[in-house]
Amino acid sequence: MLQYSWMEPDVIDSLDIHLSHEGDALQQHISTRGKWSDDTFGHLSGGSLPMSPVSQKAVRETSSQVWAQIYLPLGMGVMILAALVFWVWQAEFGAVTVWADVALVLILIPLFVLGLTALILLGGLTYGVFWLIGWLPDPLHRLQSTIARVERGTQKGVDGVVRPMLVVQAVIATLKAAGGIIVSIFRSY
Repeated sequence: MLQYSWMEPDVIDSLDIHLSHEGDALQQHISTRGKWSDDTFGHLSGGSLPMSPVSQKAVRETSSQVWAQIYLPLGMGVMILAALVFWVWQAEFGAVTVWADVALVLILIPLFVLGLTALILLGGLTYGVFWLIGWLPDPLHRLQSTIARVERGTQKGVDGVVRPMLVVQAVIATLKAAGGIIVSIFRSY
């Protein structure tokens, strides 16, 4: 399949001039100058252009940096660890129980740090509670007396508002009772 080149001839001529002293890596793709090209269709359909010498150099430098900064130290660390394990195994350094004790200590160190942190936190909370027990009685006594004064004032205010209604209701109730007594006296005759 063929596709018409999407570059203008003027742009292609300027690219030919600029690419001629760098190399002919892209020359085949640009030299079509408006003609049908299998290479252009290959590029547009998912094919890739050949890499320029500059990008090939960058890929090589990045690859060498990855090896030098990641894989080499990792490989050397693994080899040193393997050599150390082999040396200890060949020297029969200690019995199995010694290594079990060392592993147990290494496991218990983080647990000890967590336990010590919890103990320090619990001690701080205990100290805070004792400090509050010593400090709180005076403010609580003042708060209690303030609440008692508010209660007495509220009770007086409510009594002052409710007293006239109670007096009116008592008078009405007394009049109803007296009226009932008077009506019952006249009914009996």
